[in-house]
Amino acid sequence: MDSKERNHGSNPKETGASKKSVKLPLIIIVPAVIVIAVVVVLSIFVLHLGSSAPSVSYTPVTAFSPSSLASIIGGNWTLAYNKTVNSTFVKAQATSFPPGTISANVQEFIPSSEISALKSNSTSKGPSQAFSSDVFYLNSSSSAKLVFSYIQQSVSAQYGNNTGIKFNTSSVGSSSMVYVNGLLNATNNTPEKISYAYIVNGKDFILDTAINSSFTYKNAESMATYPFSGSLA
Repeated sequence: MDSKERNHGSNPKETGASKKSVKLPLIIIVPAVIVIAVVVVLSIFVLHLGSSAPSVSYTPVTAFSPSSLASIIGGNWTLAYNKTVNSTFVKAQATSFPPGTISANVQEFIPSSEISALKSNSTSKGPSQAFSSDVFYLNSSSSAKLVFSYIQQSVSAQYGNNTGIKFNTSSVGSSSMVYVNGLLNATNNTPEKISYAYIVNGKDFILDTAINSSFTYKNAESMATYPFSGSLA
């Protein structure tokens, strides 16, 4: 996989008005790859606007809405993509998911001011900013802890000596979180703002990502509690 692109898999069971094949933007949970993968594949936002999600048997956490996301990090957002996949799809695309994943949900948000241009396919540059929340429902809390332990070790090894990237590990309520924030050279050595929050709570693993933007540690604390409480701090 090219380290500057997100990993995608085809979903043969897209529902809704569109009957086109769908590519699901689930990224492999390898921090060294994730933090490099800051280039948004623009076709995701154009192709999947308004797509619906198939049901799964696993009880989901509280998903972000445009209003809840705005309350946490500010701005005016539109939910551009929302897809949930079940265990059958996970098994077929196993390398795109953390070990032990039962089902997963992906949300992609873009600035509301840019939604019309993307819908009409009138822009070649794509959104100026993006926020995504990838939720992975694992088969046990021990699986979640193993994934989180790997994240901790990998982030520390990759960025421990990088003064442009700041990170820390903390407990926030009943969640454990690794927060990563800073500037990273992307294509053409152009620095881009990035923020990641890797969150584990029970059997659930969440990766929240800001691209061409960033969120603060205080914002990340809210991201670590909102999905499991349904209320904003």
